[in-house]
Amino acid sequence: MNVLLLRPVPGNDRFGLGPFFRIEPLGLEYIAAALEMRGHRATVVDLRYSRPVEHVLRVTRPALVGIACMHALETDEVLALADHVRRASPGAFILVGGHSAAAYPSPFFTTSIDAICDDDGELVVPALADALERRQRPSEVPGLLLRGADGSFDKTRFAGRTFALDEVPAPQRRDVDEWRRQYACLLFRPVWLIETARGCPFRCAFCSVWPVYHRAVRLR
Repeated sequence: MNVLLLRPVPGNDRFGLGPFFRIEPLGLEYIAAALEMRGHRATVVDLRYSRPVEHVLRVTRPALVGIACMHALETDEVLALADHVRRASPGAFILVGGHSAAAYPSPFFTTSIDAICDDDGELVVPALADALERRQRPSEVPGLLLRGADGSFDKTRFAGRTFALDEVPAPQRRDVDEWRRQYACLLFRPVWLIETARGCPFRCAFCSVWPVYHRAVRLR
């Protein structure tokens, strides 16, 4: 199955620390690696630097489109992108994920979005792609908030196991390498990211990551 993973253009990218920390979409790269390990064709596109999304959709012809929302300030851009993808590719299944979507999903309860990823994407997205390819019901895939026929979003079952980064290969970076010189950390460029841990045990009031981590721990 062709799967397209999109990093939207954040409206706040030009302000604050945005110009100094322009980093690759590492989470999408890990999900792409997990998808390809299961036999799917995954394409990661950073819309900050790529050609317009219409062109990307024509080239990749995805059956599943995943959109990352890593910060609450990106919510409007993600919703607009989901609407755009729905109009341009009405048959595609549209999934939204990321820290912000998992921590506060209700803004994404719209008709343009089919589901929200509520667990680690490396587990959920390949399972969803498998189900769609086999024409199975997405409601059987754990870790989703799934839009029903009445428009409400309901949780599917919990995956029931803990995810470890060692379960997937190294991030699939080939699709973003053409923009490598655009990625920067302060004065350093190009940069490559690595991930050594998932979540955080601390409770900083300004951070969106720890509520997701602690909710997952409570559920398990």
